[in-house]
Amino acid sequence: MKKLIDEDSRQIQVAEQDGTLVGYAMCQKIVSTPLDIGYKWSYVSDFYVKPTHRRQGIGEGLLQATLEYLKSAGSEQIRLAVWHKNETAIKLYKKLGFRDHMQIMVHCK
Repeated sequence: MKKLIDEDSRQIQVAEQDGTLVGYAMCQKIVSTPLDIGYKWSYVSDFYVKPTHRRQGIGEGLLQATLEYLKSAGSEQIRLAVWHKNETAIKLYKKLGFRDHMQIMVHCK
C-alpha cells in the first residue's frame, strides 16, 4: 500500500462516514508487461465496503472515482477480478461498464 501511495496517492480511494473509514478501492495505475501489447491497462486490485454500509451507493461512488482517475491517467483498459459467486459485485461492475473478459483458474493440493 505504501508503494502505491508514494507513487500516486490517488491509487487508493477511500469512503468515510462521520470520520470513520467505511470502504476503499486500491488500483495500480498502469501495469507494465514484458511485451508491448499495444494499449495501456490498469488494475483494480482491492475493493471493499463494510457490510453495514453496503447498498447505499458507497461502492458505486468509490469505483466511479477510481475509474475516472484511471482514465485520466491514460488507461485504455481497466481490469479487476471477482469471485464468480459474488453476484452483487458482478451486477455493480457490469452496471459501471465492465464485461466478462477471462476466467482465472486455481490448482490446490
